[in-house]
Amino acid sequence: MKNIKGFTMVELMIVVAIIGILAAVGYPAYNNAITKSNRADAIGALLAAAGRMEEHYMNNDTYAVADVTTLMGTNQSPEGYYTLSFASAPTAFGYQLVATANGTDAECVTFTLDQLGQKGSTGTSSSCW
Repeated sequence: MKNIKGFTMVELMIVVAIIGILAAVGYPAYNNAITKSNRADAIGALLAAAGRMEEHYMNNDTYAVADVTTLMGTNQSPEGYYTLSFASAPTAFGYQLVATANGTDAECVTFTLDQLGQKGSTGTSSSCW
């Protein structure tokens, strides 16, 4: 009688099934964590743009002529996951910055920040900030 060593097909299929189950649970959780971490790019970009807006106001006594691209050098967030803009043209005493997701983030589609520091967001989640 030969002493055969190795795995049977059933043992191999059980291992493959376990790996498949772990991947089915782990991959969506991983994607969700990546999407949430990308939101820090929007928050950082909005806070940096708000700082530049305040600097612009101190120098010009108005927000009205400010432009995101001029202030920041680009209308993209540092990592490129969000596009920065104004909700409407800035007035002499107010503005509302908007960061819109370039990819898919149904929970937090846009982030907003105004001259008073009021934060907002659109999407299906109420805890984007």
